[in-house]
Amino acid sequence: MLSKEILAPHLGGFNIIGCAVRNKDIVYFLAREDYQQAERFQGQADAPDELDLEKRAVSYFRDETPAKAFGHTALHDFDLPWCAVSLAPKEQFVCITLDGLPFAIGSGDAGIEDELAARGALTRIRLVGEHAYAVGTRRVVYRRDGKNQWHNFSNAIPLAKRDEALGFHDIAGFSAQDIYAVGGAGDVWQFDGSRWRQCAFPSNRLLSTVCCGDDGQVYISGQLGSTYMGRNDSWKQINDETLSLAFKDMVWFQDRVWCTSDYGLWWIKDGQLSEADVSAEIKVCAGYLSARDGVLLLAGYGGAAVLDAQGWRVLFHA
Repeated sequence: MLSKEILAPHLGGFNIIGCAVRNKDIVYFLAREDYQQAERFQGQADAPDELDLEKRAVSYFRDETPAKAFGHTALHDFDLPWCAVSLAPKEQFVCITLDGLPFAIGSGDAGIEDELAARGALTRIRLVGEHAYAVGTRRVVYRRDGKNQWHNFSNAIPLAKRDEALGFHDIAGFSAQDIYAVGGAGDVWQFDGSRWRQCAFPSNRLLSTVCCGDDGQVYISGQLGSTYMGRNDSWKQINDETLSLAFKDMVWFQDRVWCTSDYGLWWIKDGQLSEADVSAEIKVCAGYLSARDGVLLLAGYGGAAVLDAQGWRVLFHA
């Protein structure tokens, strides 16, 4: 386990609000200043504005010695961001704020990019194929093609009606020619490489996460942990809605879907959702997930852990 002395300059006084696996040797954490620990906010009656809280893109090079393994970039005046990895045109860590301000780092480049003029709030960014895709309320969809280059799909998708709880909270795909965007009250859309169409979906629960599995199934989850599997217009519910929180993240790794919220870690295998059979020291790291290049990364307020060919290993506890 990494020592507090190694972590303190980069994560001391910060909470993890996202993570991303760039490759088996490089992972990233997105961190947010904990105002309850910061001296400059002591004595304030109300929570500070989100823009006043520093955010950090924290890099961890797993193949380096502990003393050289960590680095970070401070992000000031950043609203609440989400993060992912992009492989094209460069292998980079990319994050984007609620109001559409992007930041990217990696492969010899780093910096804040031009703000997107999105018609809604950006609520997630994900790797699909080789590109990062951002989605948001009012059925916003963008694909990042390069620095300051974002392809806007939103005009090809009808606007949500004002009196309906529609819009996207997550996106996933088998490829750039088979993508699913979900959110709102059972609002599910599929992209076939040329056009978007709305899928028939059997629930009006608020949807939060989607995952495209190596088994050829799409997994969608939302309010009360309600979880569905299927494709196109054919879906079936696979649990009984007994969870108090919706999943924050779902990813495919090895032979199953992994799901997490602040309350724990679950998996879906053979169409069955169940609590993950992992130790308590792993579960305490629940919150966010990322999987790529043979590595599953679990990180949250309680710390971070990885699963790879050698098994589970705790990186650090908060």
